[in-house]
Amino acid sequence: MKHRLAGTKSSYLVYWPVIAGLLILSVLFFALKVRIVPFILMVVFFVALIARLWADRAAADIKIRAGFSSAGLFPGQDELITFEIDNDKMLPLMWLDVFCPLNKNLSLLPDDARKPEDWEINYLKETEFSLEKIADIKLSSFFWYEKKTVQAVWKAQNRGIMSISGWRIRTGDGFGLGQTELEIPEEYASDIAVYPKIRNIYSDYFIKNVFNARTGMRGIVDDNTLIRSTRGYAPSDPVKNINWRLLARGLPLSTNVYEQILPQSAFFIFDGESFLGREKHPDEMEEALSFIASAVCALNKKNTASALALSLGDYDSDLSCCDMELSAENKLYSLAAYNPCRERTDKDNKVLILPSEFNNDFIINECERSGKSYFVAYSADRISENFRIEDDIKRKLTFIFWQEDTVVSDNECVCIKDLYMEGTNE
Repeated sequence: MKHRLAGTKSSYLVYWPVIAGLLILSVLFFALKVRIVPFILMVVFFVALIARLWADRAAADIKIRAGFSSAGLFPGQDELITFEIDNDKMLPLMWLDVFCPLNKNLSLLPDDARKPEDWEINYLKETEFSLEKIADIKLSSFFWYEKKTVQAVWKAQNRGIMSISGWRIRTGDGFGLGQTELEIPEEYASDIAVYPKIRNIYSDYFIKNVFNARTGMRGIVDDNTLIRSTRGYAPSDPVKNINWRLLARGLPLSTNVYEQILPQSAFFIFDGESFLGREKHPDEMEEALSFIASAVCALNKKNTASALALSLGDYDSDLSCCDMELSAENKLYSLAAYNPCRERTDKDNKVLILPSEFNNDFIINECERSGKSYFVAYSADRISENFRIEDDIKRKLTFIFWQEDTVVSDNECVCIKDLYMEGTNE
C-alpha cells in the first residue's frame, strides 16, 4: 500500500532539502567556530530527521479494511461503518485518522461532519467529492503488532452512492511534525446505496392498471376456476365463495379457498433531463425518483414485478435498464445511482438543452412484455426527442408528469402530486 508525505499538513522541517540545509549550516557554523548556533542547529537537525523517518515508517505495514454493514438503506436510517486495522510492525502509532471525503449528494453524514480546510480543497477539486463537507474518524494510538476493530455510525441523508474509494489513512510521528497518507486499497473499497425516499402513494392505481392491462391477464385475485381447498365458513366471507355442493350433501357450511394468479409487470420510463435545462428543477427530479421507488416497492409488496428504463446520464449505463427479473433492491440501487447528464454550454456560455438518450430497444421489448407502461417526466413539452418507439406502443403509455395541466394527446396523463397520500414513510 503506497503512502506519501502529506506536505500541506507537515512542517517544512521534515522536507529533505530543509534537513540537508540544517546539516550543512551546522557544519558551516562549527567550522567558523561559532559556539552555540551549531549545537542548536544539530539538535533541530536530529529532531527533524527522526520526525521524517518516523513519519515515513509509521505508514508502513498498516493493513486496513473498511466496509458498510448493508448494501443499501433509506434516508433517515443509521449505517454502521467498520474499520479493521492491523499495525503489523514493531513501531507503535501515536495517532491515526481516517480522512473521509463525501460524495456530492452528501448521502451519508456523521454528526461531526465539517467544512474542508483550504489545503484539503485542492485535493477535493481534483476528484468528484463534495466541497461542502468532509468527515474525519479519529482513532486512538496503536501498540506494536496490535489489531483493532473500530466502528462509526453515520446517518443516511440524501439519495446517492457512497464509496470508500478515495478515503485515506493519516498518521505520522510523535512530535507532530510529519504526516503521511495512504489510500485504503481498492479491493476493500466497498460502496453503499442510499435509496430515494419512500412516499405514501396510491398504489392501487398501479395495481388496478396492471390487473386490467390485457384480456386474460389478471393480478393477485382469486381464480374461481381453481379451488385449492375449503375451510369453515366465517361471517365475513362473501356469499359467492360458499361451497354450495358440500352444503347440498348435508355437510357443514364451508368456504372455497381459490388459487391466486400472479399479476403482470409494470414498466417505468424516466426522463431525467426533462427536469433540467435552462430552468432547472432538481428537487422535483428527486421527488420523481422517490415516486418511482415508492411504486416499485408497493408493487413488490403485492408480488407484482416491475421494470425500469432510466435516461442515460453521467453514471454506469448498465444500471439504466432493469428488467422485471431483477429484484426490487437492484432497481432501488439503479435509482440511487442515477445522475443526469452534466450541464453543457456553448461558446457564448449559454446552457445547451440536451435531450435525454434512451435504450430504445430495451424500452420497446419491455413495453411489449409488461402489462402497463408509464413514462415519467417533468412536463409534456420537455419529453426528449430521442424517445423513439412505434406509435402503437406509444399510445398505450400512461404519462406521469410533475407539472399540472400538461397532457399528451391520445394518452392517459396523470400528475405525480395527485398520486401522493399524506405522510412519508422512510
